[in-house]
Amino acid sequence: MKNNVFVDLPKYIYTSNGTKCLIDLSTKLESKNIKIIKLFRDNKILSKLKKKFNLEFSNNNCQKLTKKAQKGDWFLACDTTPSLLLNKARKHGVKILWWQLAPYQFLGSNQIPKVGDYSLPFSSYTDPKSDTYYYYQPDVDPEWKKALNKKKFNHQRKNLKICLYNGKGRLCTINNKLREYLSNYQIEAITRINPKQKSEYFNMLLNCDGLISFDEMSQTNLEAASLGIPVYVANPLFPEKCIRKFNIKELEKRVTSRPEIFISMLEKESFISNPFDVNYLKSFNSNTIKKFVDIFNGDIDLKPLNKNEIGLLKKYSKSLRLKQVIYPYVNSGQSPSSLLIKPFIKNIINKNKYKNIQLWITVFDSVGHFLYKLRLIRICEIFILKIKNFLEK
Repeated sequence: MKNNVFVDLPKYIYTSNGTKCLIDLSTKLESKNIKIIKLFRDNKILSKLKKKFNLEFSNNNCQKLTKKAQKGDWFLACDTTPSLLLNKARKHGVKILWWQLAPYQFLGSNQIPKVGDYSLPFSSYTDPKSDTYYYYQPDVDPEWKKALNKKKFNHQRKNLKICLYNGKGRLCTINNKLREYLSNYQIEAITRINPKQKSEYFNMLLNCDGLISFDEMSQTNLEAASLGIPVYVANPLFPEKCIRKFNIKELEKRVTSRPEIFISMLEKESFISNPFDVNYLKSFNSNTIKKFVDIFNGDIDLKPLNKNEIGLLKKYSKSLRLKQVIYPYVNSGQSPSSLLIKPFIKNIINKNKYKNIQLWITVFDSVGHFLYKLRLIRICEIFILKIKNFLEK
């Protein structure tokens, strides 16, 4: 009899590539006759309170585990999987298989594997020391496909537009030489909440000459690069070897954290502008699916994590946190300084406007981080928005 595979499925979030990966992979595994039992997260307030205080009563997912779990079954978890479910699964002898979509204990979750669990790193960014990755590109949505097709027939450059994307990252000082170079460019902001339509988002990318990104762990960087657009990472987070080891090898030619290289990319008429092919983006999917199927069918003998390996994972995450460049605390997972993105852009264009913007950015992020630690950030978010509106007057 085949073992069950319980899958923790977060609610779909269109800005989260991780949730898309989990939903898409679970469907593909079902088509390979893997016995998937989906545990859908309930985002109602009462359910969140139960999760917060590890309350098991009337928890449908816990009831599913109690009723169906058997020793030897698998539980596919991610870094945000509720500890209540993990503890329940372990109690029934279910093997915990973590698909490490992001570095552990990094994006607000305190979860990390225990000794005896198994960890499958998504890419070199989640675990640069690994030799094996389980990279996966969910189905490319229609708007992305349209943009890739448009780019095949339109290689026009020099629109004199730059897109600036803050994502989950903190805003930071732009290199002086790059700032001077951008004086002739129009700068448009892309955030995690604007534009609201994917079609508008890809049109903005198609009509710009380059992207300045403050979030190195964002799918937006890949999407821009896939359209032949040079990407400048303004506040790099990961070791340089991460992009060198990344599955999509062509990405390294289109993404840089060095301002002089970004400028040269913008200046070169011959810069690589060919879009990626959809099949190239998804070229690792079949191998990743096969590895998951082989694991669940017992054809691959995985090595469980030991104490030393978990210590290395913690050390890597700590090194990233110490850089203090990702603060996804407010406004749909953005940094507090993202609320100042409009005056920030005006200051890039004209340094005499909003001269104290860097001070305000530091204040917003420092206070926001302090409130996050106190678990008061959501309560104070309305007050922060009012300050932001006042500064933009």
